[in-house]
Amino acid sequence: MTGRVFRVLVLDDHRAFAEALADLLDAEADLVAEAGTPGPGNTLPAATAEQVDVLLLAGSAVQLVPDALARDPGLGVICIGDGEDPGLLAASIRAGAKGWLTKTTPASESVAAVRAVAHGELRIPSGLVTNAFQAARRVSAGDDTEEVTGLTPREEAVLQCLADGMTRGQAALALGISVNTLRTHAQNILVKLGVRSALAAVAKARHCGLVT
Repeated sequence: MTGRVFRVLVLDDHRAFAEALADLLDAEADLVAEAGTPGPGNTLPAATAEQVDVLLLAGSAVQLVPDALARDPGLGVICIGDGEDPGLLAASIRAGAKGWLTKTTPASESVAAVRAVAHGELRIPSGLVTNAFQAARRVSAGDDTEEVTGLTPREEAVLQCLADGMTRGQAALALGISVNTLRTHAQNILVKLGVRSALAAVAKARHCGLVT
């Protein structure tokens, strides 16, 4: 395989799991992976200041996602849960994660998720996003109850494409616009919905009935 090689860092409290996952990813020709654990007090280790394309982070350390994105806004973050925990998934989405895996996710799916996020795609099943957002609403009564307004018809169309699981390239092709134009629409959607990621925008839009 030729082309760009992506650097991946796996951080998990269970060092053996982190090393096993890193070894799995590192065996791929287009991925170079290393393993580590969160720093003292559940902080990001200094090594993450180096150029990393994808950070796989234990779900229990979801509070580190904003710090990681502050260091590198272009970083693709994937959170790893012990299971399909809706509350933890919701927290990951709100924090800006672009992907979600569990410790029982098959190897092939884990590799595919890392590649997708490395290329700027989202990798969380839409059904899980909806369940996670609903769970977060039950835990945090009063949040996100406001009616979503102000989206243009084009922005609503972009949002529906994202809800359908399309990549930005696929959505742009379907709508007959450039990827740059779609990116602008997507950014406007985030601002209007008051969220930090496309996943959170889709979850909120589903809750408010804007998308199916």
